Amino acid sequence: MALLVGLVFGVVQVGEPLEYMLHAGRNKLRSHPASGSTVLVAIDDRSIGELGPLPWDGARFAALVRRIDAADARRIHLDTDLTSADSIGEAPQLESALGETRAEVLLPARLSINPISGSRTNHRPSERFARHARLVNTNLVVRWDGAVRRQPYGADGGNGMLPSLAAVLGESRHPDEGLFPVD
Repeated sequence: MALLVGLVFGVVQVGEPLEYMLHAGRNKLRSHPASGSTVLVAIDDRSIGELGPLPWDGARFAALVRRIDAADARRIHLDTDLTSADSIGEAPQLESALGETRAEVLLPARLSINPISGSRTNHRPSERFARHARLVNTNLVVRWDGAVRRQPYGADGGNGMLPSLAAVLGESRHPDEGLFPVD
């Protein structure tokens, strides 16, 4: 009977929803105020209404980078595909802004895997932008219920290991592709 219960809970993971509820309760008990050291600047509906629809060109992103840098940010992460900024025009303005910023610039690099063929595609910013930044992996581990409960320390970016954005922001020095729980 113990073997059967162990198999049901271990292999089939019947107890997973219960475990997640217990984790949520534990996290609520451990709740603490945020440090306030991270600021999210979102491109929301108001931004799009005032500045125009996406994709934005390099000049628009360059202005954004310069304004955030002028606010004495320690790091700037542009969580967007810069392909349009490179191809639409004014890429030299964005390249210049990235090169002149005092803040550390983080740019996203992610991978996608074709579910049918299994082929892997790396998505990276062009070299003209990447040479002024630190590339970070932005892939997420999304569970069956749409929740993100674990994050990778890093992932193979095609040219070696790239730390995840979460690991960089958390100042982790963990070198491999292991996962850590989201606090």
